[in-house]
Amino acid sequence: MEASSSSCSNTNVSLSSSLLQLYRSDRRKLLDFVLCTSGSIPRSHGPEAPLSDDVDVDRLSVDSVIDCIKAGAKVDLSDNEYYAPSHFPLMMPSRLGDSYFLFSNPNQAGSPPRRVPPPVQVDRASSSASYSSSYQGFTFLKNTAAAKNFVEQKADFSAPLNTIPVKIPAIGLPFLRSGLSDDDLREVSYEVLLASIADSGSTDIQPVDDLTKDKMPKFLGRLKSKKERVHSGLQTHGRSLGLINTVRVQMQISVGLDACIRKRLKHYSTRASGRQPSIPHIVVHLLSGISRSDFLNEKAYMQWKSRKANLLKEVFYFSSDHVLSDSSDIGSSISNILSDNDWDIIKTPNERSELLSAIIKLDLKISSKPARFGISCETYFWTASYHINLRLYIRLLYSVFDILDEAQILMEVEEILQLIKVTWPVLGITDKIHSALFGWVLFLQFIETDKSELLEYALLELRKVLTTEDRDVNERLYINSLLCSKVFNNVDLKLNLVHAILFSVGIWCNEKLQDYHLHFSQNPLIFRAVMNLASTVGLLNINNCFELELPNSNCSDEGAFRKVKLYVERSIMSAFERMANCGFKAQPTHPLAMLAKEVKLIADMESEVFSPVLSQWYSAAGVLSALHLHQLYGEELKPFLKEVSCLTEDVILVLPVANMLESQLYAFYSSLAKEIRSHHPFEENMYFYQIELICTPLVLDWVIAQRVHVLEWTARAFELENWEPLSHQQKQAPSIVEVFRIIEESVDQLFKMNLPVDITHLQALISVIYHSLDEYIRKIVDQLVDKRYLRPVIPPLTRYEESVIPMTKKKLVECDLMAPDVKKKLDILTISKLCTRLNTLQYIHKQLNALEANLKDYWSLAQPFSDRHCRNDIDEAQSHSSDSTEALFAVAFDSIKDAANDAISKICDFTGARAIFWDLREMFLFRLYYLNVEGARLENVLTHFDIILDQVCGLLDDTLRDRVVLNIFRASMVCL
Repeated sequence: MEASSSSCSNTNVSLSSSLLQLYRSDRRKLLDFVLCTSGSIPRSHGPEAPLSDDVDVDRLSVDSVIDCIKAGAKVDLSDNEYYAPSHFPLMMPSRLGDSYFLFSNPNQAGSPPRRVPPPVQVDRASSSASYSSSYQGFTFLKNTAAAKNFVEQKADFSAPLNTIPVKIPAIGLPFLRSGLSDDDLREVSYEVLLASIADSGSTDIQPVDDLTKDKMPKFLGRLKSKKERVHSGLQTHGRSLGLINTVRVQMQISVGLDACIRKRLKHYSTRASGRQPSIPHIVVHLLSGISRSDFLNEKAYMQWKSRKANLLKEVFYFSSDHVLSDSSDIGSSISNILSDNDWDIIKTPNERSELLSAIIKLDLKISSKPARFGISCETYFWTASYHINLRLYIRLLYSVFDILDEAQILMEVEEILQLIKVTWPVLGITDKIHSALFGWVLFLQFIETDKSELLEYALLELRKVLTTEDRDVNERLYINSLLCSKVFNNVDLKLNLVHAILFSVGIWCNEKLQDYHLHFSQNPLIFRAVMNLASTVGLLNINNCFELELPNSNCSDEGAFRKVKLYVERSIMSAFERMANCGFKAQPTHPLAMLAKEVKLIADMESEVFSPVLSQWYSAAGVLSALHLHQLYGEELKPFLKEVSCLTEDVILVLPVANMLESQLYAFYSSLAKEIRSHHPFEENMYFYQIELICTPLVLDWVIAQRVHVLEWTARAFELENWEPLSHQQKQAPSIVEVFRIIEESVDQLFKMNLPVDITHLQALISVIYHSLDEYIRKIVDQLVDKRYLRPVIPPLTRYEESVIPMTKKKLVECDLMAPDVKKKLDILTISKLCTRLNTLQYIHKQLNALEANLKDYWSLAQPFSDRHCRNDIDEAQSHSSDSTEALFAVAFDSIKDAANDAISKICDFTGARAIFWDLREMFLFRLYYLNVEGARLENVLTHFDIILDQVCGLLDDTLRDRVVLNIFRASMVCL
C-alpha cells in the first residue's frame, strides 16, 4: 500500500510538472508574438527572440507590457516596473507550490461559445444593461410624383437605416453610492451564500485545497474520466458541495479566494446567539479572519478589503433609513479599514478587533430593532438595505446560466435555486419576490441572447407573480415598502418592486411591439411569446394606481383592442417609413414600383405571421394592417397618377405593380372584413386607387396604335413574299409566320403589361387580329385570275349563243382577249406557288385555334384585376361575362376561318383549271384524239397527268391533297 501511494504521488508530480511546463511555453510564445508584432522592442533585442533566457517569464507582468504597448512606448524588460503585480486577478497560491488551478478541465471544456460576448461593464444587478436597438426618425415622403428624391440604398423593412443603443428600462432600485461595482456584488453574493449555508448547518463547507489534497492520490491512481470524477466527488462529499462548486464556477470566483472564504466561514454560525445573520456580521467575520498573507499580492488584498469597507458604508450610511446619519465612530472604523497602512501595519490585532467590535455592536443594535411587518425571519436590514439585498440575490440567480453559453440554463437549475434559498432570511426574499426577480433575470438574459425559451420561462415566473393571491397582508405591505423610482412620460413614479418589474417588462414589450416589423421579422417565433408576455404583465396606467391594459387574451376587452390597434398602426407606419425613406436609385426600375414590391413583402409578413397572432387580442388586426398599407402607398402613388397621360415606360412599370398590390391587399382585407363585422363593429372601407379608370383609355389608345402597326407589317410581309415554302417540313409561306409573330407579340405585350383590361380592350384586340388576317387572305384571293382566261377560244362555228327569244337571230359570241397583266399573273401562279398559298391558308386555320386558346388563357388571368370588386363609377354592364366573351371569340375567329376556307376553295378550283387548261393544254386539247385515234389515245396524256399529280401531292399539306386532286379531275372531265 505504501509503495502504491508513493507511486501515485510520483505520477501526480510528474503530470503537474509537464502540464505546467506546457503552459509556461505557451505563455512565452504569446509574449514573443505580442512583442514582435507591436514594434515596441528595443533594438538590443532581436526581432525573432525578444525574450532572452535571463528574463523571468513567470514574474513578468503581461498587463504592464500591454499597457506600455498601448501607450506607444518601448518595452524594456530590464525595468522592474514590468514585474509589478498584474491588474487582473492572478492565480492564487497553493500548498502544492508550483501547481495552479483552472476553472474547468482544458481538455474537456468543449468548444468556445459561438455567440458574441456581452458588452463590457454590464450592470445586471442595477438592471442597467443595454442592448442594440434602432430608431428611425419620421421623415415621411409626401410628394413623390416623379419619386426622384429617394436615398441611394436598398430598402429593407426588417432592418433600420441607423442603429443607436437603447437602454433596457431599469427596475429603478436606489443607486449604489459607495462605488460598489458589478464584480463586487458578484463576489459579495457568493460570500453571503457560503455564510448562509454554513449558518444553516446543512453542509460542511471546507476549503477546496483540503478536498484536493485528501482526494488527490485516489484521483490520480484511478485516472477516471471527467464524468466519473464528478460523479465520484458528488457521491463522496455530498450533492450540496458539488452544487456549491458549480455555483462558484458560474459566478467566476477564483479557487484561491474561494478557499480563503470557505476556511473563514467554515464554522460561521449565529444560532448560538439567537439572531439572524446579516451582511455586516458576515463582513466583519471575514475581515477578522482574512489577512494580507492569504492573498498572492497586495493589490488583490486591497481590492477585497475595499470591497468590504464599501459594503459596510453602503449598509450603514446609504441605507434607506439612514441609520448612521449622526454617528462618527463607525465612519472612522470604516476609514481605517480602507487605509492601506493603518489597518494592516500600524493597527495591532487588538486595535483591529476593537474597531470590528464597534461595528458588531452597531449591527446588533440595528438588528435588535423590531421588524416592521412581522414576517418570519424578518430583520431590520430587510427594508433598510433592500437595494443591496435585491442586487445580491439577482447576482445569485445569474448562476443558473452556463458560463460558456449564457443562453443555456444548467441542468441543476432546480437544485441551485433550492441551494440559494438559504439566503432568503439574510436578503429578505419571499416566494413572490423570488418569482419576480427570477422572471426579471430570465427576461434580461433573453434580451441579451435572443433565446426564445428564456422568454417562455420568464413568462411562467411572472405569471406566478400575477396569479399568486395576496393572502398575507404583511407580505403585501413588505413588498410595497420596496420602492423603485421610475420616470415615464416625464412623470416620476414610485412603484413597489413587483410593479416596477412588471412595468419595466411592459415598457420593453410596448416599445418592441410598436415596431414589431423591425424587431421580429427575422425571428417571428419570438413575436408570439412577446405578445403573450405583454398580455401577461400589462402596462401600468399612470392615472390609476395599477391597471393592466392587456391582462388576458379575451378578445372582448376594449383595452386590448385599443392597445393592439395602436401597435398595428405604429408598426405599419414605421415599416412603411423605412421603405419610403430608403431610396431605389440604384435599382433598374422605378422607385414607386420597388416600393410597391417592398410593401407587398410587408403585407405577406403581416398576413402570414403577425396578424394571426394579433387577432387573438384584436380580431380586426389584419383588416387594419391592409387598410393602412393601402392608404400609405396610395398617398405616395397619388401625385404620380395625376401626371399620367399616356403609357410611358414609367407608367408601365408602376401601374401594374400598384394594381397587383391593391389586389392583394383587397383580397386580404375582404377575406377578413365580412367575418369581423359579424361580431365586431368595423366601419372602415378601402378607397381604391382608380387605376382601372386611368388605364382604360390609355390601354385602348395603345391597342388602336397597335392596329396600325400590325396592318403595316402585314402589308409589308405580303409584298415581300415570293411564295416559296418555308422548309420541306413547314410548307407555308414565311410571310404568314411573320404576321402571326407580330400578332402574338401584340397580344403578349398587352397582357404582360399587367394593366387592368376590360371587354372593350379585348374587343379592340380581336379586331386587330381579324383585320390583319382578313386583309392577308383578301390579298391572296386578289392575286388569282378568272378561270375563263384559262380556257381556249371558242371555235368560229360554235361562236354563237342562243337568244332568249327563239325567233331572234343568234348573236356572235364576243371573245375576251388575254391582257398582258393577266398573262403575267398566270405565269406567276404556278402549281408550286398555288400549293404554297393553299398551305398558308391551312396554316392560318390551324394557328387560329392556338391563338384563340392563348388569348382565352390571358383573358382568364386578367379577369381578377377587374372583377375583384365593384367600382361605383364603372357601369356594371362592362363587367366580364363568359357568354359575351365566348360570343365575341366565336364571331371573330369563325369569320376568319370561313374566309380562309372560301379562299382555299377558290384556289383549289383555280389550281385544277390551271393544271388542265394551262399546263396540259397542248397534250389535252390539241393532241388528244388528234389526226387518228390510234396515235393520240388518252394513254399518251396520262404520263404528263401523273407528273402534275405527283407535284401537287409532294407540295401540298395532307389535309388539302384530296381537294386539289378532285378539282384537277373535275377540270379534266370538263376538258373532255
